[in-house]
Amino acid sequence: MLYVVYGPDSYSARKLLDSIMAQHSGDVEQDSPLWLDARAVKPQEVLNACEQVSLFGGTSRVVLEGLLSKFEPPKSGGPRPRKGRKKNASPLGEWEAFPLEAAALPETSALVLLDGEVKGVNPLLKVLQSLAEVSECRTLNAGQLQIWIQSRVAEAGGQFLPEAVRSLSILSGGDLWQLSAEIEKLLLYADGRPVSAEMVDAAAVGTQTTTIFALVDAIVEGREQRARRCLDMMYKDGLPAGYLFTMVDRQLRLIAQALEARGARGTRPQPTGELARLHEFALRRVYDQAGRYTDTQVRHALERLVAADRAVKTSASGDRVALDLLISDLLPGTVRR
Repeated sequence: MLYVVYGPDSYSARKLLDSIMAQHSGDVEQDSPLWLDARAVKPQEVLNACEQVSLFGGTSRVVLEGLLSKFEPPKSGGPRPRKGRKKNASPLGEWEAFPLEAAALPETSALVLLDGEVKGVNPLLKVLQSLAEVSECRTLNAGQLQIWIQSRVAEAGGQFLPEAVRSLSILSGGDLWQLSAEIEKLLLYADGRPVSAEMVDAAAVGTQTTTIFALVDAIVEGREQRARRCLDMMYKDGLPAGYLFTMVDRQLRLIAQALEARGARGTRPQPTGELARLHEFALRRVYDQAGRYTDTQVRHALERLVAADRAVKTSASGDRVALDLLISDLLPGTVRR
């Protein structure tokens, strides 16, 4: 059997791989699957490994990592193919016959091609679509992430309040490895009680960076209670107000760029500039937040941010007072349309 598991969500990819390996483990405990690196093996070496009989007489299980990545198209500005290559030469080179040969392996062999993010124009992936069981593990969007959290909590026999689910999804940044660990920790922390947003703030993802990002999100999304709770945590951790002003300013400018690009083209465009350097999850968050603003509102929010920063630097008001006023100024009900 031939399987292809790829995508940016490494947590889901690993869980799927474990499931495939379990399906081919038989009735007895087998030896561990054989892991091969596509950069260090030849096609025939992989096929030979797949045809070897397991020490326990069951299915031969092989994981070949990184083969799809070998055939990714070069990035813009990257090295171009060598001129000496023949026009009719296969883009797969020595691996040209491998897909058909791997698909013809006996039922006593299970081969999984494991990889990270792969583009749809990948020539090897294109061939494998009709020959293998192909699974793409995509990064979850905000709604899918919250459903995933609820599912994991239910499997563990616990309970999260809706606000706790949303808070944890924001703090995690979409990292399912981190989320899984945090859910387990929070359920232990709650000791049978429903997990609240306050528990998430107190026990989950306890780093200064995630506190800042949660605060920035709450401010630009107009969630006053959440913003003030994060602000209290920031002060408790000793984070400076200037850092917060910088982070809020950056997020608002990203929102302004998203609005400008969307307005120029009418639909969500291909990201450019600073937007193009964002992780997919962070980029989706910027576009989601941009939907809450007009151009006028973003300009007003940036003006209020500059005024609050100036008030702190000139000692016209304390930094805590300035931040409290800034949160109030940026709430949806007070921002001009």
